[in-house]
Amino acid sequence: MKRLRWLEAELPFSIRTFGNKLKGCPFRSDLSDGFLIDRVRDTYIEARYIEKLAFAEAVTDPFGEESVYERVDYRQTAFTLTTDYPHLELTDAPRGLQSFTARLSELGNFSLTVSPIEVNVLRWAESLSELFPDRFVVAAVQASGLIVDENVTARVILTGTVDVRHSLNRFTRGKQSELDRLQVRFALGREDARVLLLSDGGARVEADTEQEIPSALRRSLASIRS
Repeated sequence: MKRLRWLEAELPFSIRTFGNKLKGCPFRSDLSDGFLIDRVRDTYIEARYIEKLAFAEAVTDPFGEESVYERVDYRQTAFTLTTDYPHLELTDAPRGLQSFTARLSELGNFSLTVSPIEVNVLRWAESLSELFPDRFVVAAVQASGLIVDENVTARVILTGTVDVRHSLNRFTRGKQSELDRLQVRFALGREDARVLLLSDGGARVEADTEQEIPSALRRSLASIRS
């Protein structure tokens, strides 16, 4: 499974200029963080942000003697920064992004802003279906904020072997609800691909051949920008 997420970013200068700034902060074994650059072009940067994390771990032996060991871990954030919306693409990113976004902002002279995006996953799925129409179905959807009664709301999950969009319309009966996530299934060559779309601009891809799906997700996301 590949985990993707998109964020909106506004650069105060060109991609090439920012790429040079990243190259000026390379990761080394004696540093706590830095960047490894894969490539820099006029319209995009592919790179990784590396954090070195040191932990003190205490181990007690059967005789009650305690030993303290230092354990080192490395957290990587692989990203692509482009001139086109949604600008910042993360691949298999860790949960915490504060250090990463703060470092980008610092290198952007604190004029670079990174913002989360909010996505209508139903519109995203409909746009994606235009790129992968063969056997395309919405296989599952999670909706929250469904008004059941006064001061009462519900969260529902609908799944099926057929497209669940019609059932969702019947179930909600036009009542207000928010779609948190939605799973689609479509043909990709001879195999079926499964993609989970998230309302925060994230996606999880399950497919034998994943190469063309991230670019399709990015294009379909850009096409529904409000």
